[in-house]
Amino acid sequence: MVQIARAIVHEIPKGRYSADGESQVGLSGAETALAAQTRRFIEDNMLDFALKSPREVLEDTQAGSTTPGLVKELLADSERFVSASQEIARNLHRAQTGNSPSGILIVALVTNAGAPAVVLLKAEHAEGMRLRRVGDQATGRFDLEHLNELIVGNNSRIYKIALLSVVGGSVVGQMVDQQNGVAFADFFMSSFLGCHLADSSEVQTKQFMQSTMTWVNNVVDDEGRQSRYATALLAYMASPEPTFQASDFAERFLEAEDRDSFVDSLPDDVSASVINKDLSLVPGHGAGLRMYAPGVVVSASATALDRGDLEILSEHSGSTTIRIRGSLKKYGLGTAPKA
Repeated sequence: MVQIARAIVHEIPKGRYSADGESQVGLSGAETALAAQTRRFIEDNMLDFALKSPREVLEDTQAGSTTPGLVKELLADSERFVSASQEIARNLHRAQTGNSPSGILIVALVTNAGAPAVVLLKAEHAEGMRLRRVGDQATGRFDLEHLNELIVGNNSRIYKIALLSVVGGSVVGQMVDQQNGVAFADFFMSSFLGCHLADSSEVQTKQFMQSTMTWVNNVVDDEGRQSRYATALLAYMASPEPTFQASDFAERFLEAEDRDSFVDSLPDDVSASVINKDLSLVPGHGAGLRMYAPGVVVSASATALDRGDLEILSEHSGSTTIRIRGSLKKYGLGTAPKA
């Protein structure tokens, strides 16, 4: 359980940082006094609740952020608490994208399982209504009061949280991005925290599948092989094996003359690695294939392709025939595909 020892709150404006707008960051010049009930709410409803399913992060010395150094200062020198937290707030504003909402940044010195750590929590401003009784029960009424600076908790998916400590001179920790789930906001993890995921299998899986489809579409010049390779990719990634490797896919499914070209087209950290399979970032979790022609989009599940329920045939005339085994079961209305 995370327990807060000291905390300070800064207000972060919305949007992207500009050189003449840095003064918009609302900095606290002293620690924030937390009442016992407020401290409990942050610990239980914001930190412990959100950190049930975190991702491990490691300091990335190539990211160029000064936040890891400031975290080390916070843990090494308690006298730097206020000033270091102010610079961390400025870092967050500088890292934000143009559509980042306004909110608060809580910087806290905490203990996590008895060990010292730093919590960085961004929560958005929200709006709400408060019910308020006016007068007595017999003759009074209820009024609604508009509140436009709420910071809410519990199940609200509005937090970006990092729980950071120092191990062996490097910052390590856990991160949760409740707005973006497994995708994460790159500005928060990399530009602001100066970290990267300890295990980026979901990112590498997405890169492998997207790069393979790009290679199939742009490099392979035979329509029959395009169809076969794209279908093979889905079958390969749907297999029960927990890991995959680019060279293994190439050996099993690609013509010999295509293998080197394929492997060379992949990012370096994907082409040479054995990767834990994680389809969480892949559109549709890799369960289907879409085929595009002018004014036409055809979707097929990986199961249907594997069974041969849909065949893609290249004609000598240069046209393509899609053959469905069996009869069509249903027609429906939908929006037209983009040209």
